[in-house]
Amino acid sequence: MVSLRRVLQLPIIKLVEGRLRRLTLVSQFMLLSAIILFIGALIIGWWINYAVEQQVLDNSLKVIAVFVDSTVAPHLWELSDLSNITPEQKAHLDKLLKSNIHSGEFVAFHIAKTDGTLVYSNTPIPPGTNMRTPGMMQALQGGIYSEITQHVDFAPTTQQQGNLIETYFPVRNEAGDKIIAVASFYQSLDILRQSILETQLQGWVVVGIATFVMYILLFGLVKRGNDTIERQKLDLAESRHQIQRAAVNAAEVNEAAMRRLGAELHDGPAQDLGIALMRMEPLRQAVDQLQTGHPAPDPEVMAFDLNLIHTALQSSISEVRNMASGLRLPDLQQLDIAGTIRKAVSEYSHKTGRQVSVNGPQVLAANDALKPAAYRIVQEALNNGHLHGDPTVQEVRFSADTRIMWLTIHDNGSGFDPALVYERGGRRQLGLAGVQERAEILGGRLIIQSAPGRGTTIDVTLPLEPVGLGTTAKESK
Repeated sequence: MVSLRRVLQLPIIKLVEGRLRRLTLVSQFMLLSAIILFIGALIIGWWINYAVEQQVLDNSLKVIAVFVDSTVAPHLWELSDLSNITPEQKAHLDKLLKSNIHSGEFVAFHIAKTDGTLVYSNTPIPPGTNMRTPGMMQALQGGIYSEITQHVDFAPTTQQQGNLIETYFPVRNEAGDKIIAVASFYQSLDILRQSILETQLQGWVVVGIATFVMYILLFGLVKRGNDTIERQKLDLAESRHQIQRAAVNAAEVNEAAMRRLGAELHDGPAQDLGIALMRMEPLRQAVDQLQTGHPAPDPEVMAFDLNLIHTALQSSISEVRNMASGLRLPDLQQLDIAGTIRKAVSEYSHKTGRQVSVNGPQVLAANDALKPAAYRIVQEALNNGHLHGDPTVQEVRFSADTRIMWLTIHDNGSGFDPALVYERGGRRQLGLAGVQERAEILGGRLIIQSAPGRGTTIDVTLPLEPVGLGTTAKESK
């Protein structure tokens, strides 16, 4: 026996498999489902044809059973000897046959004794012919035998009528406890063929319509699922590209921030520390003079140097603390996203003295990764307006549904050219480039609407369940 593995390795199978793999998932499914449904329709149609034929046989049996029990059997009860049926009795049976059953439907009708001897036939078969057949033997045992045949048993060639229903019925005595004869019928299917064909056609129509409806439903279901998968794939690809762009841009922004921090350290604390270091050299020389017994330097000069060193160190420490304060996030763990936004506004107002209106729900739950992002976005947008726009009105609005949060920061300041935000390596990015990258890393969007003299509006869209790289809920403190 050929194994399934060897069958699957046949060249034709490999060719079909290769062609299938080139098709889309929905095309593969619809092609295979069409083949499966077609085969299923053929099987169901064949079963319907078989059921129709069986129904025809059953109906024929019922008609003949009624005829035998109500007409043939009572007449045979009146005969004292079945071996000697007179011509008058035969004519009476012919009349009964024609008056009770449509003669055109029956090719032949036989009556045989229990030993198989023919005693009556409406065909040119001589009486006394042995009629022992498998069907008669089954009837003698009390059963009913019926099948579709192509010829009449023991009939001349001219009596062959094509497809026939051959049926054997036992004929019992009046008490019903003994079989006295066997009646056999050969019914032509030609007259019934039209009704059989109509029934079969109706069955095929029903099967075809049902199969087509199932195919359309399957197509719609699979098409919808495939469209969803394709849309999700596109969304995933877009998210991946967005995350990649955000990662690259974040690296550039971080590098620019490091350069900016380095410049601020160089221009601020480093300058103060340099001044302090330079003024420490005369003091060191004065100490050396005192240790060697030389005259002490002017006390006023030494006091001036000490005061200068003290002032420079205090200034340096103050600037370092201010930088650290700007880099460190406050404790947001106990706040939801609405509380985080309000805290950012409150701290901005405390530092700058500006009043900012806040409109949004009092409670808004979200992923912890959004809280640092929302805080930084609001903080940077407000600070940017304060430092560069000198606005008289600043406001923050936010809302959300089950999936998305919308955040808007607006001011009526001097405005700017949004193209400056995207200048790589430039010093005037206004801090908003980092805000934009933070939003994109979380799978969101940031749109800046501004123009010189027309204020600034920053619209941010953030998913409540961030995708991609995201940010952690904890930042360095």
